[in-house]
Amino acid sequence: MKRKILSLLVIVMTAAVLFCSCAKSESFVDNSFGYDMIAPGDAAEEDFEYSSDSSTELLDKTTAETPTDRKIIMKYNFSVETKDLDSAVKALEEAVSSYGGYYESANVSGNTEDGGWAELVLRIPSSQTAKFNEGISELGNITNQNKSGQDVTTAYYDTENQLSSLKIQQERLMALLEKAESLDDILKLETELTRVRTEIERLTTLLVKYDNLIDYTTVTVELRQVRTYTEPEPETFGTKIAEAFKSSLEFTKELFEGAVIAVVYLSPLLVFAAVVLVVVLVIVKSKKKKKAKKSEVEKAE
Repeated sequence: MKRKILSLLVIVMTAAVLFCSCAKSESFVDNSFGYDMIAPGDAAEEDFEYSSDSSTELLDKTTAETPTDRKIIMKYNFSVETKDLDSAVKALEEAVSSYGGYYESANVSGNTEDGGWAELVLRIPSSQTAKFNEGISELGNITNQNKSGQDVTTAYYDTENQLSSLKIQQERLMALLEKAESLDDILKLETELTRVRTEIERLTTLLVKYDNLIDYTTVTVELRQVRTYTEPEPETFGTKIAEAFKSSLEFTKELFEGAVIAVVYLSPLLVFAAVVLVVVLVIVKSKKKKKAKKSEVEKAE
């Protein structure tokens, strides 16, 4: 009986650890991004004497809706060796134009004759980014490439909701201003209206910035003039061992973190299980004693 109970507890713990480890591994990878995004400010507190029930109700309804259109800002970086810098820069210019993109910045130093390098920051329509990136390999030898993404879905829709609420407040203030008679009321209403309009302009500008970063992917291409391309380093036996050891450490770390989370999460259940186990053991031990006494009595008779 005791072994069965212990086995059951071990199975529960193992399942919990594996569940937590799997859940952890599904998190979004590489959420870093180079842009300093402006965090949408909270809607300013209402200090004027008018009701904001309907605008608040609208904000609550729109916030409750789960957005289906994810807002992701993507960024790609390429380092490319080329034997003809001028031709590579020209080819990029033509590709950017053909895909409907534009230059955010360009820095070119030197040329094909005396060697040189270039750093081009390009903005490509998100729908055309994959095709554009495929063509970069034609410029020369790609020595390094990476991508990163930032999910701004929540911030984007929160900003939209705040903007909708502020526009409703603006309409109310304008309606009250038309009916105001005293100079004091007019001044208060105009002050509040100015504040609301300023906030509307700020949030509108923020949404435009978000839309631009989402609709146009940032692609940074670094070109370097070389005579011969760099050969990729072969993967040695030692490199494979190092990678395997690194992966093993990462797995062990995740497993340990999962075990700690599982213990914390299941701690109330474990306490209850421990109490039940103690009670069961006491009962079993008591029955064994009674059985032993009964056996002794029967033998004595």
